Amino acid sequence: MTIIRSIFKFQTVILIGIFSLLLSSCTEDFDLTEPWKVIPVMYAMLNRFDTAQYVRIEKAFVSEDLSAAEIAKNPDSLYYKSAKVTLVNKTANKSYIMTKVDASNENYMRHEGDFATTPNFLYKVKTKDIILRGQDDIVIELDRGDGSKIVSSQIKMIKDVRLYEADTFIRELGFDPTLNQTYTWLPGSDAQVFNFRLNIQVEERNSTDGSIVKKNFSTNILSNGIEKNATINGKVFYDLLSSNLTANPAISRSILNVSLDLKSGSKELRDFLTIVNANTGLTASQEIPRYSNISEGFGIVYSTCFWIKNYSVSPKTINFLRTLDQTKNLNF
Repeated sequence: MTIIRSIFKFQTVILIGIFSLLLSSCTEDFDLTEPWKVIPVMYAMLNRFDTAQYVRIEKAFVSEDLSAAEIAKNPDSLYYKSAKVTLVNKTANKSYIMTKVDASNENYMRHEGDFATTPNFLYKVKTKDIILRGQDDIVIELDRGDGSKIVSSQIKMIKDVRLYEADTFIRELGFDPTLNQTYTWLPGSDAQVFNFRLNIQVEERNSTDGSIVKKNFSTNILSNGIEKNATINGKVFYDLLSSNLTANPAISRSILNVSLDLKSGSKELRDFLTIVNANTGLTASQEIPRYSNISEGFGIVYSTCFWIKNYSVSPKTINFLRTLDQTKNLNF
């Protein structure tokens, strides 16, 4: 069976969306050459601005006697009992033993599905306790604890990605429904996949009961793209508000802030997405191919970078909110 996992937003306290990762964690389509076979599975998204780095280590399996669905419900079949996971910074010549934690206790719940949901083991190290910099060569090592060969994956941490310098001095954003605004970033060659998102925070004040509520709305401008720029049509701003808010004479509204959210992924993520996209079109086999940058088994380890900036909105934008047909009854 093929399990679809979304991990671009995996461990972070910042926000991220969204790059998707598909990873085979159990399968029944191997050529069986032995009654039981255990295959290591490793995946991680490393970001040096996260409060902690996490690695998921599991086992894929084949059996002549039991179905994959039956095995997947048994936690003992998913996890190595005596595994040791090490994060190695080759550039700094430092090694860090990662701690096994139950992610359920850290507010990372496993979705209901084919796999046992508890315990939900991950391996963790706090970012403040390690050296982790842009361009550092990082290796994740798995010692399965059974004397077998070390499983590893080596990547390079990507550098920070920010908007083009001229855009960083902007303090307020204006949205003209008839105009486009293009934003450009200048990443190094190591950042190769991008998501760009527009976020709006609205405050509502209800004169009937005196309540004050904050609401957040977002829309993707670029998803899993390789472009180094993205264009926002001003109409998108007003469409997002009109589609999520309802006119109510008792409610007055204001824009607290607007933010631009840029997320970048390394070459490993781009390679994965390229393989998947090449095999999911109308003429493809519709089977998701396996991508792995692990020395043995399946999985993906890659580096990410997140950048977000808050802005106020221009007086002209407020005027548009109050006069355009689609938003004039929303009481901004």
